[in-house]
Amino acid sequence: MSVYAAFLRAMNVGGRRLTNELLRSHIDELGRAAACATRRST
Repeated sequence: MSVYAAFLRAMNVGGRRLTNELLRSHIDELGRAAACATRRST
């Protein structure tokens, strides 16, 4: 089984909001099962 990781920056910039649930749903639509999203602020 292959494992993929994506590190996204600036997800909530410019008045746009991307929730973890929405991000997971987009990943699921791409055919990736068991997607997991976490958030970290610095």
